[in-house]
Amino acid sequence: MNRLALLALSLLFVFPLSDVLYAQELDAEALHRADAEPLVSMPEPPLGYVVTKHPIVADGKVLGFQVQAVKEGTVSKVLIKIETRDLSQRGPRLAACKAYVNGFASGLKEAGFQISNFKAPDIEKSTFKKPIVVDLTCTNDKGMTLLVRKRIFFTTKGYDVTVVATDDDEFESLTKWAARIEPARSRKRR
Repeated sequence: MNRLALLALSLLFVFPLSDVLYAQELDAEALHRADAEPLVSMPEPPLGYVVTKHPIVADGKVLGFQVQAVKEGTVSKVLIKIETRDLSQRGPRLAACKAYVNGFASGLKEAGFQISNFKAPDIEKSTFKKPIVVDLTCTNDKGMTLLVRKRIFFTTKGYDVTVVATDDDEFESLTKWAARIEPARSRKRR
């Protein structure tokens, strides 16, 4: 794979997050309280993948977390965005779902990718009792193809699990792994 394409794609996923994270002052105590809450339950990541967790911060408040499973030297990754605001009602869930899909698609377009295939249910009719699954295939003018699957689900929080891969085998492996990611049970209920 072209190293320049790999760098550009990696920056696509890092810069929006870093803009939110590092441009903000953060109350360390608030971050510690938010970090102590369990967010997701997931199996061990696939061989070679490393999982990291970063806060999403705006105006000094922790809005959620970005969990990433990445493998050095490859574009393939799993991004898990957890929004901690109250998303227990249908209206905010619908708005969040649209934002997750449209924001990601917009970022891909800004990175020079065109969406060549898009498959999604009619989210306007969704009850959000089951996960929303969105599949995208994106290409750029250098011949690179990205396979993307977003799995969006809600508790009182919003969960946006995004798999990105450049080959079918890696995509299949990562989507099977990511399908087992679910909300963590609260420590209070244990």
